[in-house]
Amino acid sequence: ENGQQEWQRDSQIFADTLAAIFRLPVPTIAAVQGPVVAGGMGLVLACDIMIASDQAFFMLPEPVRGITASMVTPFLIHRVGSGPATCMLLSCERILASQARIYGLCHDVVAHANLDDRCNQIVSAILTGSQSALAITKQHINDCAPTDVLVDLKKSITVSAEARETEDAREGLAAFLEKRKPAWQPD
Repeated sequence: ENGQQEWQRDSQIFADTLAAIFRLPVPTIAAVQGPVVAGGMGLVLACDIMIASDQAFFMLPEPVRGITASMVTPFLIHRVGSGPATCMLLSCERILASQARIYGLCHDVVAHANLDDRCNQIVSAILTGSQSALAITKQHINDCAPTDVLVDLKKSITVSAEARETEDAREGLAAFLEKRKPAWQPD
Protein backbone atom coordinates (compact mmCIF):
# COMPACT_ATOMS: atom_id res chain seq x y z
CA GLU A 1 0.00 0.00 0.00
CA ASN A 2 1.44 3.38 -0.92
CA GLY A 3 1.51 6.43 1.35
CA GLN A 4 -1.41 8.20 -0.29
CA GLN A 5 -3.65 5.13 0.07
CA GLU A 6 -2.70 4.88 3.74
CA TRP A 7 -3.43 8.60 4.30
CA GLN A 8 -6.70 8.20 2.39
CA ARG A 9 -7.71 5.31 4.67
CA ASP A 10 -6.73 7.23 7.82
CA SER A 11 -8.64 10.29 6.61
CA GLN A 12 -11.69 8.12 5.88
CA ILE A 13 -11.63 6.69 9.41
CA PHE A 14 -11.42 10.17 10.91
CA ALA A 15 -14.19 11.43 8.59
CA ASP A 16 -16.40 8.50 9.60
CA THR A 17 -15.83 9.35 13.28
CA LEU A 18 -16.70 13.03 12.76
CA ALA A 19 -19.76 12.14 10.69
CA ALA A 20 -20.97 9.70 13.37
CA ILE A 21 -20.82 12.41 16.04
CA PHE A 22 -22.44 14.98 13.75
CA ARG A 23 -25.30 12.61 12.75
CA LEU A 24 -26.29 11.63 16.28
CA PRO A 25 -30.01 12.41 16.65
CA VAL A 26 -29.46 13.74 20.18
CA PRO A 27 -27.82 17.05 21.03
CA THR A 28 -24.09 16.78 21.71
CA ILE A 29 -22.03 19.07 23.93
CA ALA A 30 -18.28 19.57 23.89
CA ALA A 31 -16.96 20.66 27.29
CA VAL A 32 -13.54 22.12 26.50
CA GLN A 33 -11.10 22.35 29.39
CA GLY A 34 -7.78 23.13 27.71
CA PRO A 35 -6.04 23.00 24.33
CA VAL A 36 -8.00 21.95 21.24
CA VAL A 37 -5.48 21.50 18.47
CA ALA A 38 -5.58 20.11 14.91
CA GLY A 39 -7.82 17.05 14.63
CA GLY A 40 -9.18 17.69 18.12
CA MET A 41 -10.93 20.69 16.59
CA GLY A 42 -12.85 18.31 14.34
CA LEU A 43 -14.13 16.30 17.30
CA VAL A 44 -15.28 19.46 19.06
CA LEU A 45 -16.79 21.01 15.92
CA ALA A 46 -18.79 17.88 15.16
CA CYS A 47 -20.71 18.55 18.39
CA ASP A 48 -23.76 20.82 18.47
CA ILE A 49 -22.86 22.99 21.45
CA MET A 50 -19.45 23.98 22.75
CA ILE A 51 -18.82 25.31 26.24
CA ALA A 52 -15.23 26.29 27.00
CA SER A 53 -13.24 26.94 30.12
CA ASP A 54 -11.49 30.29 30.22
CA GLN A 55 -8.28 28.23 30.12
CA ALA A 56 -9.13 26.67 26.74
CA PHE A 57 -7.56 27.65 23.45
CA PHE A 58 -7.94 26.54 19.86
CA MET A 59 -5.31 26.14 17.17
CA LEU A 60 -4.98 24.75 13.67
CA PRO A 61 -1.19 24.47 13.17
CA GLU A 62 -1.32 22.15 10.16
CA PRO A 63 0.24 24.59 7.63
CA VAL A 64 3.25 24.95 9.95
CA ARG A 65 3.66 21.18 9.49
CA GLY A 66 3.27 21.40 5.72
CA ILE A 67 -0.24 19.94 5.66
CA THR A 68 -3.83 21.20 5.74
CA ALA A 69 -6.64 21.10 8.28
CA SER A 70 -8.93 19.91 5.51
CA MET A 71 -10.85 17.41 7.64
CA VAL A 72 -11.76 20.19 10.09
CA THR A 73 -12.53 22.82 7.43
CA PRO A 74 -16.15 21.82 6.55
CA PHE A 75 -17.17 21.79 10.21
CA LEU A 76 -15.35 25.04 11.00
CA ILE A 77 -17.02 26.85 8.10
CA HIS A 78 -20.38 25.33 9.08
CA ARG A 79 -20.02 26.57 12.66
CA VAL A 80 -18.42 30.02 12.24
CA GLY A 81 -18.57 31.00 8.55
CA SER A 82 -15.75 31.50 6.10
CA GLY A 83 -14.37 34.76 7.57
CA PRO A 84 -13.28 33.50 11.00
CA ALA A 85 -12.51 30.07 9.50
CA THR A 86 -10.13 31.63 6.98
CA CYS A 87 -8.24 33.47 9.70
CA MET A 88 -7.93 30.35 11.87
CA LEU A 89 -6.97 28.05 8.99
CA LEU A 90 -4.33 30.35 7.47
CA SER A 91 -2.82 32.15 10.48
CA CYS A 92 -2.09 29.06 12.60
CA GLU A 93 -2.52 31.35 15.60
CA ARG A 94 -3.62 30.23 19.04
CA ILE A 95 -7.18 31.46 19.55
CA LEU A 96 -8.15 32.04 23.18
CA ALA A 97 -11.60 30.96 24.32
CA SER A 98 -12.74 34.59 24.59
CA GLN A 99 -11.87 35.20 20.91
CA ALA A 100 -13.40 31.85 19.93
CA ARG A 101 -16.66 33.02 21.49
CA ILE A 102 -16.57 36.19 19.40
CA TYR A 103 -16.06 34.02 16.30
CA GLY A 104 -19.09 31.93 17.32
CA LEU A 105 -16.95 28.85 17.88
CA CYS A 106 -17.87 28.62 21.58
CA HIS A 107 -21.38 29.17 22.80
CA ASP A 108 -20.22 30.08 26.29
CA VAL A 109 -16.92 30.62 28.10
CA VAL A 110 -16.87 30.14 31.86
CA ALA A 111 -14.35 30.04 34.67
CA HIS A 112 -12.53 26.71 34.65
CA ALA A 113 -14.06 25.71 38.00
CA ASN A 114 -17.59 26.35 36.64
CA LEU A 115 -17.34 24.29 33.42
CA ASP A 116 -19.14 21.20 34.75
CA ASP A 117 -21.91 23.28 36.33
CA ARG A 118 -22.50 25.22 33.09
CA CYS A 119 -22.60 22.03 31.04
CA ASN A 120 -25.05 20.48 33.50
CA GLN A 121 -27.27 23.58 33.17
CA ILE A 122 -27.36 23.15 29.40
CA VAL A 123 -28.06 19.42 29.68
CA SER A 124 -30.94 20.17 32.05
CA ALA A 125 -32.34 22.75 29.64
CA ILE A 126 -32.05 20.33 26.71
CA LEU A 127 -33.76 17.56 28.69
CA THR A 128 -36.88 19.73 29.04
CA GLY A 129 -37.43 19.29 25.30
CA SER A 130 -39.07 16.38 23.53
CA GLN A 131 -36.58 13.84 22.21
CA SER A 132 -38.30 13.66 18.84
CA ALA A 133 -38.58 17.46 18.57
CA LEU A 134 -34.88 17.81 19.37
CA ALA A 135 -33.94 15.23 16.72
CA ILE A 136 -36.16 16.90 14.10
CA THR A 137 -34.78 20.33 15.02
CA LYS A 138 -31.19 19.11 14.77
CA GLN A 139 -31.86 17.58 11.34
CA HIS A 140 -33.64 20.72 10.17
CA ILE A 141 -30.72 22.93 11.25
CA ASN A 142 -28.39 20.83 9.11
CA ASP A 143 -30.85 20.77 6.20
CA CYS A 144 -31.04 24.59 6.28
CA ALA A 145 -27.25 25.05 6.23
CA PRO A 146 -25.89 26.62 3.02
CA THR A 147 -23.80 23.53 2.27
CA ASP A 148 -23.95 19.89 3.25
CA VAL A 149 -21.14 19.39 5.76
CA LEU A 150 -20.97 15.64 5.16
CA VAL A 151 -20.65 16.09 1.37
CA ASP A 152 -17.88 18.64 1.96
CA LEU A 153 -16.24 16.22 4.41
CA LYS A 154 -16.02 13.54 1.69
CA LYS A 155 -14.12 15.99 -0.53
CA SER A 156 -11.80 16.74 2.38
CA ILE A 157 -10.61 13.13 2.60
CA THR A 158 -8.79 13.39 -0.73
CA VAL A 159 -7.42 16.87 0.03
CA SER A 160 -6.05 15.63 3.35
CA ALA A 161 -4.41 12.57 1.83
CA GLU A 162 -2.84 14.52 -1.04
CA ALA A 163 -1.50 17.23 1.29
CA ARG A 164 0.29 14.63 3.41
CA GLU A 165 2.24 13.34 0.41
CA THR A 166 4.01 16.61 -0.42
CA GLU A 167 7.63 17.53 0.20
CA ASP A 168 6.40 20.25 2.56
CA ALA A 169 4.50 17.66 4.60
CA ARG A 170 7.65 15.57 5.00
CA GLU A 171 9.69 18.65 5.95
CA GLY A 172 6.97 19.90 8.31
CA LEU A 173 6.77 16.59 10.15
CA ALA A 174 10.55 16.29 10.39
CA ALA A 175 10.81 19.85 11.75
CA PHE A 176 8.04 19.18 14.26
CA LEU A 177 9.72 15.99 15.51
CA GLU A 178 13.14 17.67 15.60
CA LYS A 179 11.66 20.74 17.35
CA ARG A 180 12.96 23.19 14.75
CA LYS A 181 11.47 25.61 12.25
CA PRO A 182 10.69 24.04 8.89
CA ALA A 183 12.88 24.97 5.92
CA TRP A 184 10.23 25.49 3.26
CA GLN A 185 11.33 25.32 -0.37
CA PRO A 186 9.83 27.95 -2.69
CA ASP A 187 7.65 26.61 -5.50
